[in-house]
Amino acid sequence: NNPNTLEQIPDPPETHVHGRLFQIQRSLLQKDYDLAMENIQPLVEANDPLAQDAYVTLLYMQEDYTKALEIWEKVGNIRLIERAAQELLNSSKPEIALLGLRTLYRVDPDKYTISLAHTLMTMGELDEALQIYQKSINEFPKSEFKYHWLRYSADIYRERREYDLAEATYMQALEVNPEDPRSWRNLGLMYAGDFKDYATAAGYFEKMVALDPSDPFGFYYLGTIYESAG
Repeated sequence: NNPNTLEQIPDPPETHVHGRLFQIQRSLLQKDYDLAMENIQPLVEANDPLAQDAYVTLLYMQEDYTKALEIWEKVGNIRLIERAAQELLNSSKPEIALLGLRTLYRVDPDKYTISLAHTLMTMGELDEALQIYQKSINEFPKSEFKYHWLRYSADIYRERREYDLAEATYMQALEVNPEDPRSWRNLGLMYAGDFKDYATAAGYFEKMVALDPSDPFGFYYLGTIYESAG
């Protein structure tokens, strides 16, 4: 069971049902990906399910991310797509990570709208992020995530200094969920930071505190506002 001993085990007979898979495993351990691919191709062509799984893993290890994700999407392996997207986001390959997030979004747009759009926001792709949020708002009007999509849309409007749209969209989010402290918070931050309207901002932060008195940041924002107002 110790993978470090694979190199010491003699080759199984060619007639062994999984002999070639063993050789592939050993090639992967030795990072001889070309040999592994050479051994696995006949099994893939024969539709061996174990070989299919190993083949996609090998594609991923060879950094053929597009093809690996296409196959995982085709067979509906959400778990591996999620793991790949997270690994790529944590690496120095955020652009490639978007491939995984876009795949997840195609498979289940309701569930993965925020993952894709928020990543686009952090990369400065505000227009595309906003388009994705608006598309989901229109297509899934009863989604449990709708108020989040509205709040993030409002954040983008604020970033673009479209303040009327930002305020209206925050209010739409609060119509869907009046008990969302983050919408009240973001309204307060906009009035405090962009308008210097400390009285209105304080009113929004007080709403935030009332909804979630265990969150110390609400009191922090209130204290900062009172200080700014003198």
